[in-house]
Amino acid sequence: MITIALDDTDTLETRGTGQLARQIAAALVADYTLLGVTRHQLLRDPRVPCTKNNSSAGILLDSPSEVDLDALLARVQAMMLADFQPGSDPGLSVAAHVPAAITAFGHRAQSEIVTQAEARALATEHGIRLVGLGGDNGGVIGALAGLGLAAGGDDGR
Repeated sequence: MITIALDDTDTLETRGTGQLARQIAAALVADYTLLGVTRHQLLRDPRVPCTKNNSSAGILLDSPSEVDLDALLARVQAMMLADFQPGSDPGLSVAAHVPAAITAFGHRAQSEIVTQAEARALATEHGIRLVGLGGDNGGVIGALAGLGLAAGGDDGR
């Protein structure tokens, strides 16, 4: 399975991250079998900057035997940048295998403050593709958390 997660792609005046995830998923079905698009609730706390409810989105794809994850990341990144909303801080993550440590990070992000530095270090340690696409890149936190939660198979709707 390939898991893609994105976060913080919107502002109060624009479409939500979930809507963008569904648009991206619709574009990817030409080349992949879509298993689902999920929403993952992260910590609601006044110290956490968010647009509305602090949730991230996951896209689950059936994994063909040979997938160029860098090309897939570039493709999704291009779609996100084409729809960039000024004032947002988008993050994107892609993986074919999501270690338990990433799922644990996702669960932590649901109940405590986690940092961009933690997300980046964990992604690097486990070889997870994680990129910030604008603003302060704060969406990398939710993108990595959403990746873990979506791949964990026991969270979201």
